[in-house]
Amino acid sequence: MNFFSHCHVASWTRSDPAFALGSMLPDFATMSDGRLQGSSHADVQAGIAHHHETDAVFHAAPTFVRLCGESAARMEAEGVRWGTSRAVAHVGLELLLDGVLLHGGPPAVRDTYVRALRRASPADLGTTLRWRSDASGARFDLVLRRLLDYGLPDEIGEPEIVFTRLVRILGPRDRLRIEPEHQDPVRREIHRLAPDVRRDADALMHEVRQGLGAPG
Repeated sequence: MNFFSHCHVASWTRSDPAFALGSMLPDFATMSDGRLQGSSHADVQAGIAHHHETDAVFHAAPTFVRLCGESAARMEAEGVRWGTSRAVAHVGLELLLDGVLLHGGPPAVRDTYVRALRRASPADLGTTLRWRSDASGARFDLVLRRLLDYGLPDEIGEPEIVFTRLVRILGPRDRLRIEPEHQDPVRREIHRLAPDVRRDADALMHEVRQGLGAPG
């Protein structure tokens, strides 16, 4: 599950920005190539724990498993290697789901997302985070400033944006990168997967809600 979807799921439990921020922090840390160990802020740390619990439930959800398997199989049938197919199906689905929830979810979650980022200023948050290296914290602050300047990521779930992000995200990984000769079938698959994610998003989120025992 990607960061905005985590904010969405966190809202089922609590609406305060510190908790929402914590639920997104592990993804933001990954975006900055950092290794986050935790936070001394109780609400932020609760959000971080919620992130990991949510990911465990989400990745085991039957709808997620089915969609990923179908998507990867289609790419493999077009000659895309196994590792790339699996990574694209997994990460691509998560990015597409962000777009579905951003545009189709409760408007209050959009407001919570913005308030959470504002809560993440280095002066307010930085000293509460624990990193494996000082450089991780510096890169993380830069990512947060860019996210706050960007505002709501309205284009995050668009198939062409998702494809571009996948090329960048998987590029450094030798076994997962999208090779030039596979870019066309991967692009086609992202466009093919997008309506499937829209169709099955409610069922998927229902499974996540049940798995977490969340109210509603």
